[in-house]
Amino acid sequence: MPPKYTKEKANKIADELCSKNNLIRLEDCNNIYDKFKSMTEEGYLVYSSIINLRANKQPLIFATTNPYTIYNIELWIKLNNKKIELISEKYEGNNKDMKWLCKNDECISYDKEFLKPWRYIQQNHACNECGARKRKENT
Repeated sequence: MPPKYTKEKANKIADELCSKNNLIRLEDCNNIYDKFKSMTEEGYLVYSSIINLRANKQPLIFATTNPYTIYNIELWIKLNNKKIELISEKYEGNNKDMKWLCKNDECISYDKEFLKPWRYIQQNHACNECGARKRKENT
């Protein structure tokens, strides 16, 4: 008996679902279960599958299961004009410290490393010195 979904049909379905979810498919889709690389409108790289997209499960941009998370974090920094640089090469989750470099030339910690979890960086925290100066300016 021939397979229910040929590769051609799976790719057609993947394209339709990607379009509906504002994604661009970057790799072939072999079947409804296998993951394929796609890209968000902003340029983040993610893995999607037909089965997950049909279930309205959006692919995760920042996740230990996404091999492109480091790339996505670097893109987020650029898109949000943050004055930091990611040094870490591995993402182990939102709560795990990562190495960063302060790139705020007005900060006394300019070009110095600091550790912070990704979730703090996403919440607009910077290096400890930049954050301390902001708190001081606001009081």
